[in-house]
Amino acid sequence: MKSIYRRRTGFFSERHRRTHHAACRMTSATFEAIGGTPGRVLDVGCGVGTFLDVCHASGVATVRGLEGDWLDPEDLVIDRASLTPHDLREPLPELGQFDLAISLEVAEHLPPTRAATFVEDLCKRAPAVMFSAAIPLQGGVGHLNERWPSWWAKLFAAHNFAAVDCIRPMIWSDNDIATWYRQNTLLYMRRDHPAIDAVSLVEDRGALDLVHPLMYLDKVPGNDIPRATKSLTRATRRTIRTAIRRAIGQGDSIPPPAAPPESDSP
Repeated sequence: MKSIYRRRTGFFSERHRRTHHAACRMTSATFEAIGGTPGRVLDVGCGVGTFLDVCHASGVATVRGLEGDWLDPEDLVIDRASLTPHDLREPLPELGQFDLAISLEVAEHLPPTRAATFVEDLCKRAPAVMFSAAIPLQGGVGHLNERWPSWWAKLFAAHNFAAVDCIRPMIWSDNDIATWYRQNTLLYMRRDHPAIDAVSLVEDRGALDLVHPLMYLDKVPGNDIPRATKSLTRATRRTIRTAIRRAIGQGDSIPPPAAPPESDSP
C-alpha cells in the first residue's frame, strides 16, 4: 500500500509530539473501563507508536504495533521489534491474542469493501477495542470511507461487541487533544468481557453520532468562525422573538428589528 505521507516529511514525528497528551488521557479512561492495566496491547495503524509508548509506560508488559512499510524506523518511539510492517488492506497477521486493540483514525483510509473484515480482525484479536474513524464530511488526506460511529457500531455488534462511550466525556473539552479524537473515539467491549457489568453500554447506536462544535464550525463555508458565531446568535434571537410573538398571540404582527450594522449578505 503506497503511503499517503511521504517519507521523512516529519508527519509521524510531529504527530507524536501532538498526540502524547491525548494518548495519556485516552488510555487512562480505557484502562479504567476494562478493569485495569491490560497485559498485552495491539495498535493497528500505530504511527510512530505513541499510544503504545504510553501503554508501556503505564505498565503494559507487551505492546505490538502494525503500520505500513513507509514508516521510517528512526521515527519510532517504541522498540523496533514491537513493530510489524503490514498493508492494512489485507487481513491482519496472526500475532496472538491481546487484552486491548487500538485503531484510531485509520479505518476511513481503507476501501469500503475492507470495513467489515477490518472490524472482524480487531474483534478476533482482543475482547476490547479502542476505535475511532472519520465521520462524513470530516475530510482528510486519503479518506475513502467516512462513516458515522453508528455504522461502525453495527459492524462491531455483529461480533457481539457493544459500544461504551467512556472516553469522549473525559476529553470532550480538552483543547490540547485533536478534535477528531474527542469526537470519534469509542470503546467497544465484547458482551462477555469480565468488566462489562461495570460500564454503561450504549444500546441506541444513533446516540453515538456526535459532531464536536469545533469540527462543525471548521466546516462553515469560508472557514470563518466569527461569522458563523454571529449567524448562530442572530438565528437564536430570531427564534426567541418568534416564540415571544406566538406566546402573546400577536403572530407575525410585530415588525422585525432593523438589520444589524454588519451583514452576511454577499
